[in-house]
Amino acid sequence: MSFFSRIFGQKAVAQPEGLIFVLRDIGAPLGDRDDAARDFAEFDAALPVLVEIALRPGEDEMLVDSCGESIAEIWQRTSGFDRATFDRLPLIAQSIIAGYFPEEACK
Repeated sequence: MSFFSRIFGQKAVAQPEGLIFVLRDIGAPLGDRDDAARDFAEFDAALPVLVEIALRPGEDEMLVDSCGESIAEIWQRTSGFDRATFDRLPLIAQSIIAGYFPEEACK
């Protein structure tokens, strides 16, 4: 059961608004924010929010890592590797994404 399901119940799982709220809330516990970033991998439309958090100056490295992993999982399911976005991300996120897209990341 995902973090989002535990907090908001099964019916709300299809609505990522709660995840967005938790992920953007710098006052929320880091573990909750990290769980939200990981759960966001299930929502293709969450890509812009994951990129936003990964690019936020001073964001915790664990959270940036989780955002990178969710970004990579979304790219695998959808349009694939996005060089322009990849190049903007912090090295922590890039290293995670490179594990999913080794050929594209090394170009």
